[in-house]
Amino acid sequence: MDKETRGIIEQSFDFVLEQDILEVVNWILEEFSIKSPQDLALGYVLGSLMRYSYEIVREEKRWKMIKKESEKRLVKKIGKKSTKEFMERLEKKEENVRPIRVSLTEKETNQLRSMLKQRIPYYKRRIYRELNR
Repeated sequence: MDKETRGIIEQSFDFVLEQDILEVVNWILEEFSIKSPQDLALGYVLGSLMRYSYEIVREEKRWKMIKKESEKRLVKKIGKKSTKEFMERLEKKEENVRPIRVSLTEKETNQLRSMLKQRIPYYKRRIYRELNR
């Protein structure tokens, strides 16, 4: 994994704790009574899915904002009519785009686990501190 990718991952690890952990934990505790490792695994999966869903929505909003800003700049440069034609052609091309699927190698997975292991004590302290407020 290159330095830039590692930096992005490190930033995302930091971002996790900017969110309200208790909000997610309390939601899971309200919905499910955690009494077993299976329940804990279920909570983990639900939390992961919420995070994944959040990222999808956030990225979609970001792309819409970028598209809107780009269209404004294009209108200034080539005019409204030309921009409209260009965007229509672009949207037709986007209809035929297939999603790109990628997966991590075993080495990359191990690197991610190593990065996370270093942060576990900090996450643990933060979670316990928030739960005991």
